Amino acid sequence: MMVESIRELRKICQEPPPQLPFLTKLYNRFSKFFSIYITKILLYTKITANQLNLIMFLIALIGIYLISIANFKFTIIGIIILHLEALLDAVDGEIARYQKKASPMGYFIDTLTHSAIHPLIFMAITINIYKSNPSILVVTFGFLGSIFMILSDIVSVLKHEAVFMQIIKSEQSNHNQIIEKKKINQNNQQAKSSSFKKVYKELNPILKYYVFLFALLFAGVFNQLYLLLIFYAITLPINWIVLSIYEYKIGLKPWKHLYEK
Repeated sequence: MMVESIRELRKICQEPPPQLPFLTKLYNRFSKFFSIYITKILLYTKITANQLNLIMFLIALIGIYLISIANFKFTIIGIIILHLEALLDAVDGEIARYQKKASPMGYFIDTLTHSAIHPLIFMAITINIYKSNPSILVVTFGFLGSIFMILSDIVSVLKHEAVFMQIIKSEQSNHNQIIEKKKINQNNQQAKSSSFKKVYKELNPILKYYVFLFALLFAGVFNQLYLLLIFYAITLPINWIVLSIYEYKIGLKPWKHLYEK
């Protein structure tokens, strides 16, 4: 089987970068630079994006288990394995685009595995710290980190569910004579933002999974997992509140064209 050059694969498999906050853009460039080489190797096999997603999940579980052992060497290995899993997350999308098999079901599987992996990492960190520092505070912080990591992940998912249910309602009552496909009007997004919104937009990537993995790596190397747990136990609940208010305030307007008469 003949596979295109790396340069050609980047054009085929990697979407052009949208306007993103600085940290997100930086991570995207980093992951895409390396991911395409793994993609090229895997394209010589018969592996599909969904199969790779399952392998990624198993790899993440191994990393999570190693962190929970509470041995310095195993903790660092476990963190490195989680970084590998995050890199493969970019690879599965590239394979799906190359094979022209990108689908809502693939997106669902990807989201499902992430929703399981993220809180499990916090549980592993909690177990790791608790073994050397058995305190109720450790359990509390670990609980807050795990719960609000899940809640932060599902805020937009719940909004999408509301949109989807509205579309179904409109279809059933024949009120959604959707004319031609058109892009979401983003003018409301380009309106002048408050200083808080601008600052939040730039700082929000700090709470994203990919930044968390790098923070986890540094915390593991310098044996400061406890500080990492405290930081996320405090910031994730705040982030969840801000995201919930934001999604509530913008309502369904950005998707209104999908079900308007």
